[in-house]
Amino acid sequence: PLTVSVYNRDYARRVFASAGGEEPGVFRLGDNSSKLVGEIEAAERDLLGKQHKLEGLRETSKQVVDEHNKKRDSLADTIWARRAAIPESLAVRMPGLRGKKLQCLDKVLDAARAHPVAGEHTFSQLAEMADTAFDESIEHRALVPTPPEFEVNEDLLSRLLSTPVVSKHDTPFAQFVERLGISDWADKGREHISAQAGTDPVCPLCQRALTSDIINNLNELFDQDYEEKREAIRAGLATVQQFKEALHAFRDANRQALVEFADEQETSTAFREALAAIQLALSSIEKKEVEPTSVVEYSPIAVSLAALRQLVEDTNRSIEQANHIIASRRDEKPKIIRESWRLFARGGLDDLVTQLLLEEENCKKAMRGLGQSINEQETAVNSSKDQLQLLRESAVDSGPAIQAINQVLEFSQFHSFKLASATTVRDGYRVIRDNGTTANIETLSDGERTFVTFLYYYHQLDSVALDGDTDELVAVIDDPISSLDSEIMFVVSSLIRRLVSSVEQGHHSRVTQVMLMTHSTLFHKQVCSLHNPQPSNEVSFYRIHKLSPDPNRVQALQRQDSVRTSYQELWDEVVTASSNSSANMPWLPNVLRRILESYFSTLGGQENLYMLGDKFPVGEQAIHHALIAWAHSGSHTIIDSTPFAQPTASNQVWLDAFERVFRLADDGVHSGHYQMMVDQARVRT
Repeated sequence: PLTVSVYNRDYARRVFASAGGEEPGVFRLGDNSSKLVGEIEAAERDLLGKQHKLEGLRETSKQVVDEHNKKRDSLADTIWARRAAIPESLAVRMPGLRGKKLQCLDKVLDAARAHPVAGEHTFSQLAEMADTAFDESIEHRALVPTPPEFEVNEDLLSRLLSTPVVSKHDTPFAQFVERLGISDWADKGREHISAQAGTDPVCPLCQRALTSDIINNLNELFDQDYEEKREAIRAGLATVQQFKEALHAFRDANRQALVEFADEQETSTAFREALAAIQLALSSIEKKEVEPTSVVEYSPIAVSLAALRQLVEDTNRSIEQANHIIASRRDEKPKIIRESWRLFARGGLDDLVTQLLLEEENCKKAMRGLGQSINEQETAVNSSKDQLQLLRESAVDSGPAIQAINQVLEFSQFHSFKLASATTVRDGYRVIRDNGTTANIETLSDGERTFVTFLYYYHQLDSVALDGDTDELVAVIDDPISSLDSEIMFVVSSLIRRLVSSVEQGHHSRVTQVMLMTHSTLFHKQVCSLHNPQPSNEVSFYRIHKLSPDPNRVQALQRQDSVRTSYQELWDEVVTASSNSSANMPWLPNVLRRILESYFSTLGGQENLYMLGDKFPVGEQAIHHALIAWAHSGSHTIIDSTPFAQPTASNQVWLDAFERVFRLADDGVHSGHYQMMVDQARVRT
C-alpha cells in the first residue's frame, strides 16, 4: 500500500481555507543535517529489519494455522463419512451432525474434550433410550415378576438317581432275588399281592396259591430304607412336574413383556432350553421310578433356569431404566444426546480424535509463543518508527519551501500575495498580503487560488514522510490549470514536466508514479512534449470516454499519445501517402496545399506559394509551379458533369516536389522542419 496524494478542485478549495487560513509546513531535510541523515538511514535499516522479522513471524504463524487446518479438514472428511454408523433416531436429534463438516468436527472435538473414554452404552441402546425419552406416548411400565423357584436339591436327587435302590439280601430269598437280578420284578409282584388284599392271592404266572411263606419273604425283602428311597423318587417326580406346569404358566403370562425389551429369539431360546432341561429331568426320574435298581444320569436344571432368570433381571433393569427416563424426560433427553456424541467421538474415531486434540494443543502452544513474539516485535517496530519519526522531525525544516514557493510566485508576476510562516501552526504556512496581513483566500481569484494551492501541493510531494504516510507516494493531479491564464499555464506545465521527468528517471525523493488528467489539449501537449515523437517506456496514455448516463470507460492507448494538432495530422497523411505512392489518393492535393499555406503563408508571411520557387534552378522551378498548380486544382476545382479521370501518374512525383520546397526554399533553412515533422509522423503511423 502506498499513500495517494491528490490534487483536484476539492484540494484547492480545502487548502488555506480554515478559520486561520494556515496549513502545516512542507518539511524537508535541512542543510546542516548530514549527521542526522546517517542516523535516519541507520534507523530506517533497523526498522526495515524489524519489519521483515515481524513479517516472518506472521508468516510462520499463518503456516502453523494452515497446517493445523489441513489436518482438521482431513478429520472432518473422515467424520463426515462415518456418520452412517449412528442410528437415524439419534442422528436426527444430534444438532450439528448434518450441518457443515467443520461444525460436525467441532461437536466431536467438544465431546472428546469432555469425555476421555467412551460411555457404557452402545448406539443401539442409546437409540432405544431415545425412542423412550422422545416419544411422549410411552408410559410407565410394571416389572416382570421373578420366575418360579425350583425348590429341589438337585445334588441329592442326582445321587438318588445314580444309586441303585435294592432290597435286603440277608435272607435266602433275598439272596435268590439278588442272584437272579429280579429285585424290580419281585417288587412288582409284591404290589400285585397287595392289590389282592382280602382274597387268597395267586401267582400271576402259574396261578398257584401263594403260601404265607412266599408272601412273608416278599414283604421282608423290601425294608423301610427301600421304601423311603422309592418315596423320594416319586416326590421328586411330582415336584418337577409341578415346576414344569408353573414355568409354562409363567411363560404364557410374561413372554410378551419380555419380548418388548429383550430380543424375541433370545426370549424363546431361554424358555425352550429351560423347558427342555425340565423335560429331560422328568424322563430321568420317570425311568428311575420304573426301574429303581437302574443307574440314571441326571442333568441339572439350574443352569438353564439361571439363563432365564438373568433374562428377566436384564429386562427389569431395562424397564427400570425406561421408567427412569420417562419420569425425568427433561433431564434425560440432553443426556442421551451427549452420550451419543461421546460414543461417536470416543468410539471408532478415538485414535484420530486423540491425535488431533494433541496436535491442537501443540498448535495453541506454538501460537501462544508466536503471538507473544509478534507482540514483542510489533512493540519493537513501533518503537523504531517513533525513533525514526523523532529523527526526521529534528532534521527537517519547513522554511525553504516557503522561499521556493514565493520565488515562483514572484517570477510569475504574482505580487499581491505570498506565503509566510504561520502564527498558530508549528512550522506552518499562511497566505499574506504585501503589507504582511493574513490574506483571506476567498478574496483571491480562481486563477490565483489554483496557482498557490498547486505550488503548495507540488512542494508537499517532496516533504518527508510524517503522520503515518508511506515513504513512497502516488501523485494524482486532476486538471491543475483551471482558471489559469496562458503564461501561468506554461509555468505549471514546466513544473509537471519536471516532476514527471524526475519520477520517470527514479530521481524523485518520494513520488513513484504520477497520474495526470486534463481537458486541455494545449496543456496536454506542453506536458507531453518530452515524450513526442519518441514515446517513453515509463509513460502510458489513456482516454476517458464519457458515456452518460452509462458509466465512463477508460481506453488504454499504451505508449502512443493520441492527442495531435491538425497540422500534425496533415503530416501523418503525407507519410501515409509516401508509403503507398501508387494508391488512389484524391485528398493528397488538399493536404499538401494546407501544409504549405500553414507553414509558409500563415507563419512565414509568403502569400504567393509560386514565389517560393523563384530562386530554384530552372528545371526545379517548372516542377514547383506544377506542384502548386496541381495542389490548388486538386483541392479547389469543382468536378462538374464533364467526365473526370483520376490521373494515373504516381503520387511520388508530387511528394518529391513537396519535399524540395522545404529543402530548397530560402537556401534550405526549412529542411529541418520537414525532417522533424516526417520523423514524428512516422513514429505515430
